Amino acid sequence: MTSRVNLPQQAYLNYADDVWNFNGVVQKYQTLDGVSYPYERLPQLTLTGNKDMGAFNTNLYTQWVSFDRNPSSPLTSTTASGQVLTTSVTGNRFTAYPSVSLPMAKPYGYITPKIGVHYTDYGLQNSEYTLGSVSGNYESTSRTLPIVSVDSGLFYDRQVRVVKNTLEPRLYYVYIPYRDQSMLPVFDSSQSDLSMSTLFLENQFNGNDRINNANQITLAVTSRMIDSRTGEQRLAATVGQRFYFADQKVGVPGANLRTGDSSDIVTALTAKLLNKWSLDTAWQFNTDRSRTSKANIGARYNPEPGKVLNIGYRYTEDSLEQINLSSQWPLGNGWYGLGRWNYSLRETRPIEGLAGIEYNAGCWQARTVLQRVSTATASANYAFFVQLELGGLASIGSNPLTLLNRGIPGYTSTGLLPDTVQQQPSSYE
Repeated sequence: MTSRVNLPQQAYLNYADDVWNFNGVVQKYQTLDGVSYPYERLPQLTLTGNKDMGAFNTNLYTQWVSFDRNPSSPLTSTTASGQVLTTSVTGNRFTAYPSVSLPMAKPYGYITPKIGVHYTDYGLQNSEYTLGSVSGNYESTSRTLPIVSVDSGLFYDRQVRVVKNTLEPRLYYVYIPYRDQSMLPVFDSSQSDLSMSTLFLENQFNGNDRINNANQITLAVTSRMIDSRTGEQRLAATVGQRFYFADQKVGVPGANLRTGDSSDIVTALTAKLLNKWSLDTAWQFNTDRSRTSKANIGARYNPEPGKVLNIGYRYTEDSLEQINLSSQWPLGNGWYGLGRWNYSLRETRPIEGLAGIEYNAGCWQARTVLQRVSTATASANYAFFVQLELGGLASIGSNPLTLLNRGIPGYTSTGLLPDTVQQQPSSYE
């Protein structure tokens, strides 16, 4: 279930050139329940730079954030271990992470050593906290950590009839020393879930409040089958695992720290079939308990833009089991049907539903979408969107495009469809 009680109100300012990228954000929330007041960014300023200097690649990440919140309502949350954390801490955080790497690549492989220094400084107000029966104060202090990594891989090619088969082993090593970070607040950080996309990250925490200690190596092997005639990838399969030479010592308040010398085995498979079907699967297996931790299976039929059918299944041990159906399909004469149904097998109830219709008149498009979301406090919440889009230049009404892109993977706005697949309205015939 979901219960959205905080509505974001935000403004952005962006600048980018060949080297620098600047992003400014002001983010506040409208709180509907009068209790849940998340941290606001007033403002968040991020400057990044990337430049090649001879054989070296230099990178700079900097960020300054002022975190604020409703002072009359302390933040209360329940940790993974069941303890209650209460705090009113606010303040600013400055982060700088310069790094330099030396990419060395050949047709048969690559190796990229990298070294950097991650610096974070806090200026805090209202620094008291209570965790269970323990009280204390966060500190206005700084943290400096060196980060060393080596990324490497090999490429093996073999021609097999009409396809080219590649085998790509990859080895990734990271070392980050331990620093006690228990006296630093957690404004925006959480531990990342293990997946194929996070398997090769330096830091297993989102945000900048926590930097994990690391002395670990990740091994993975990818096999690809590429159509020799078109160069299109038909199949890719990857299996990977991380091995630890040190126990986890850094965590968010109340978290259960990892023990053991290896992670779950993570696998992923992507297949693009000749009949316009594609398949994406991911599987995570815990070797200590010999049980599946997570599994995702998704199939998509996409014969052309504007025609897509998605079927999916998601499983997370002890917490989630869902099926998901979604589609965008032409109905004729410029009309397109839209829909999504997300159902929880664990709770035996629908989680989210979408139903909509879209009309393309050539120079303008109109779309209407009804969303139903189950919540923890009521049977369901409903949202209704109506939008008129004028040639892609301007729009009137509530915009459901973000919702449609998230809810219907492969969705294409009818105004962006190629002329060869446009469903013309009856007035054109």
